[in-house]
Amino acid sequence: MEHPAGSFPYWRKAGGDDMPEMNLALDSPIPTMQPGRDIRRAAQFGKYFVYSHAFVPFTSVATGTQARQTLTAEGQTSAFQVMRLSLMADNLGDKLLLVLTPNGEQFMFESLYLSQLGSGQFPFNVPIGLTIKRNNILSALLTDTKLIAGNNNVRIAYHGAKMYPGPLVGARRYAHAKPWWYPANFTAQDSGTGPLTANQTRSYTVRTDGDSDFEIQKISIVADAPILLQVQTDADDWFDTPLRGELFGWSQVEAIVPPIDPSGWHPFVLPMPRLITPGGYIRTVVSNTVAANNRCEIQYHGVRLYPGGGMNP
Repeated sequence: MEHPAGSFPYWRKAGGDDMPEMNLALDSPIPTMQPGRDIRRAAQFGKYFVYSHAFVPFTSVATGTQARQTLTAEGQTSAFQVMRLSLMADNLGDKLLLVLTPNGEQFMFESLYLSQLGSGQFPFNVPIGLTIKRNNILSALLTDTKLIAGNNNVRIAYHGAKMYPGPLVGARRYAHAKPWWYPANFTAQDSGTGPLTANQTRSYTVRTDGDSDFEIQKISIVADAPILLQVQTDADDWFDTPLRGELFGWSQVEAIVPPIDPSGWHPFVLPMPRLITPGGYIRTVVSNTVAANNRCEIQYHGVRLYPGGGMNP
């Protein structure tokens, strides 16, 4: 049975059996390899992308002070579908209202506290998705409703998919698969390029293996201090602007600082995976936000998908 690209898991036994494969080790053609599979990946008509609003700062002089920001769905797409929301703020007592124009459509009965929405580690999943047709505008209206009125810094990330009329990736069939991680390593260990220096911006590029597609399903981010990041695959930006790591579940490298768990405990799940073809590139651009050295490691969690003929160990 064929499953849409973006549903997890989307691989099933050949012959239409919709039950997950069990005892796969028994089917392995070579004992040291991961098991052989029959994986059919449906054509993919969208790709993961993030639009954002940043009220930095939200300047308030009194209770009821308002600010508005807008975003427009790219005209080359059919639509943008918002699937998850994550935010970070100095204070969660302000209220947010989302409005879609040109017809002024609302998606909530009234504005709601920022504390009703999700974080990078626990994003809010939008039921059935919020579709913004091309060239339509999504407005975010922020109102100061804190007990003590004052300024705030609010960042909102709209995680979803740019949708297109034709397939970006055609249907594919694979014979093998295995879990895999590719890094962006800004440390002094392993493939690292060394810690980021004070307020430095630096990039790290990793080339994917040439014998397999790589489907990115999750990301985790750890650093000694907060960062801004942008990700590119095949020279295509993932975000409309560099975003704070907290919007994807950033945590510190060593310390466990409640209420933030280590990022690996709650890796950010992409609402639609990104597929990298053999020999492709993942380029990560990170900016250090502090005036001190900052170790940073980002891991792209996913699956290497092999078209046939075995695979490298």
